[in-house]
Amino acid sequence: MDTDTRDAIEASHVDNDALLGWMDDTGSDDVDDAEDRYLGSADSLTEWAEQYADDTGMLDGIPSDLRYYFDYEAWMRDATLGGELHVVSTPDGQVHVFHN
Repeated sequence: MDTDTRDAIEASHVDNDALLGWMDDTGSDDVDDAEDRYLGSADSLTEWAEQYADDTGMLDGIPSDLRYYFDYEAWMRDATLGGELHVVSTPDGQVHVFHN
């Protein structure tokens, strides 16, 4: 890894371990691209999905009593297997989510 890339990682607002994991998984060393793709982190992928749905209002059109039936785990499984999302787990137990 060159010095410019190392400096960009250190200066990034994204967790360093998450960036390095994304770079290793994708084979890219474009820190700016990783930052643009970064969607956040949580203790679990399901927790991240619930927060993302709340933050974006994704389920706002669904009556509140039906929202409990939404399967966040299945949504995340399909999104990761389908290549829509890329998830990096870091040593501190966090999951970091990037869109593809």
